[in-house]
Amino acid sequence: SVRKTTTYVLEVIPPFGKSLYDTVNVKVLPFVAKACDDFSIECCDYAQLNVEDNYSGYKRLRFKWVPSTGLDNDTIRNPKASPMVDTKYQVTVYTNDSISSTDSVNVNKTKLKNPGIVRVSVQKTKNIIYWKHAESRSIESFGIYKENKSNGKYERIASVKDTEKDYYVDSVSNPQESSCKYRITILDKCGVETP
Repeated sequence: SVRKTTTYVLEVIPPFGKSLYDTVNVKVLPFVAKACDDFSIECCDYAQLNVEDNYSGYKRLRFKWVPSTGLDNDTIRNPKASPMVDTKYQVTVYTNDSISSTDSVNVNKTKLKNPGIVRVSVQKTKNIIYWKHAESRSIESFGIYKENKSNGKYERIASVKDTEKDYYVDSVSNPQESSCKYRITILDKCGVETP
């Protein structure tokens, strides 16, 4: 078993005559582990991590992923990662001969795209705020904000669950007396609100 590149000299000694010599080079490639490409995932999704290597031995390799937060198992080749925040995972692969190689992969949380308000209409004496339905299983709710005319800041007036509807009736509005400005946000199931 050779751990580094080595040159061996072979000597053949015949019964009669001169010895013959030849060399054999045994090139040992460095042990290399390569983590998978980076991932971008939404809240509630996971990334299937993986690490490849050039090991050609017959003994089992050992794996250690750091940090272990968000992983279903930190000692296997291909754990599932579902971190709550952007995370850089480092994996070290060990041979039984205590040789190791380390690489890393980033798992980034993508923010949900705000569908925006499609229109505000008047039904009887109230404003109705409509938005485009967003297709994502990560959405918890939509936040409806209304401008406070005295200070120009937007204040939350309602939270609409994703499963309920794609509109909200502002029950305290009176469009015949004054106009209103609204904004919408998305709250994902990880608790991140996207303006």
